[in-house]
Amino acid sequence: MIQEENETSLVKFTKLVSKYKKNPYIIGIAVALVILISTISYYNFNTAFAVEVDGVEIGIVKNKTDFKTVINEITDELKAETGSDVQVMDKVEFKKMKGFGHNITPEHELKDCLGSMLKYNVKAAVIVVSGQKAACVRDKDAAENVIEKVKTSFARNDGKSKLEEAEIEEEIVVKEDFLAPEEILDEENAIANIIRGTDEIKVHKVKKGESLWTIARNNKMTVGDLKKANPQIKNELIRDGQELNLIVPKPYVNVITKEVVEYNESIPFTTKVERDSNLWSWETRVKKAGTRGVKEIKAMVICKNGVETEREILEEKITKEPSAQIVSRGTKSAPSRGTGRFLWPVSGKITSLFGKRGREYHTGVDIGAPTGTYVKASDSGTVTFAGTSGNYGRLVKIDHGNGYVTYYAHNSKLLVSRNEKVEKGQTIARVGSTGRSTGPHLHFEIRKNGSPINPMGFFR
Repeated sequence: MIQEENETSLVKFTKLVSKYKKNPYIIGIAVALVILISTISYYNFNTAFAVEVDGVEIGIVKNKTDFKTVINEITDELKAETGSDVQVMDKVEFKKMKGFGHNITPEHELKDCLGSMLKYNVKAAVIVVSGQKAACVRDKDAAENVIEKVKTSFARNDGKSKLEEAEIEEEIVVKEDFLAPEEILDEENAIANIIRGTDEIKVHKVKKGESLWTIARNNKMTVGDLKKANPQIKNELIRDGQELNLIVPKPYVNVITKEVVEYNESIPFTTKVERDSNLWSWETRVKKAGTRGVKEIKAMVICKNGVETEREILEEKITKEPSAQIVSRGTKSAPSRGTGRFLWPVSGKITSLFGKRGREYHTGVDIGAPTGTYVKASDSGTVTFAGTSGNYGRLVKIDHGNGYVTYYAHNSKLLVSRNEKVEKGQTIARVGSTGRSTGPHLHFEIRKNGSPINPMGFFR
């Protein structure tokens, strides 16, 4: 077609030259017009554009409008898909091509190629807390919804509380911006992101008895995370006073809530003591059991991020009065002198008798019994020792005031004190395995004027 037009122009030019061959001025104008028309025709029919996206050639178009039409179709589809305005982020360049025989890229191929490589941002809402980007959501309505849910996320929701007020301490604003689709969160994840916030390094000084495991557990970390934050730790060995870095979450916001809560609180009962001359001085008995009272309370509770900081009692109403407990306490004094007739101190089987035992001389009898079994005073008297004594372990000695002294050894717990007067049969200790012992038992001795004698002589 271009060749035919050029031939037509040449015929016309020949006729024009023949007609005005005697007028050089007109012939010059005609020549210039032919050159101009040929040049315009060349550029109109032989110019194309190579399209480059981020430096990569993706096709050839006849004119820029064709490419822009494809771009508009793609952005319209993305806008319909995302429900928001779309901004193409790629750098598009057109490079002019001259000559004949350019292979123009079909529109559908351009569209397929662009659809797979085009980078774009979507118009979204950014939640900014104290100048810091905290979360991005699809639009302003979603952002406002997220902020409200963050405020109420720390409410008790237990059916007994009413949220009166919830405010965020920090300055919080919503801004619109074009963002990469992967930056945009759904509402649930946006709420979690704002509440959790960022990681903060906190220094912890190791206390006596602490381990990596206990430190990690108490700070809601794993031992692995604790080690990553402290690469200087070798073989999990830490020492008292050592400083460790802890990675702890720092929320973007501090939510202050005010809630009216209603609850019942027990009222403790008082205890009245009555003297009873029929009981020993160490004895007490509950004559009448006490009962707790109940009061209904309405209070205003102020919390920061779910942690209570203040409580104001608004109303109190007693619905049940407490009832006092009455206890009888003995006044009868124990005799300081024994009877000389001894009581078997604990229920159990004899495991070792008095006398020679291998290379040693056993100064008492051993009575096997479970740990915690009550040990009773074999006769009345005064406690002269209650404490730990070498191989005896936890030991009680009772002087019966008649030349006799009894020993009760290897106890797990002592229930009397030095200089305390005890009555025959009174509980003085619990069986154990302290001191030089191979198992729970009571070592029981009777001494006369300082010398050990065979206890079995009193129980035949």
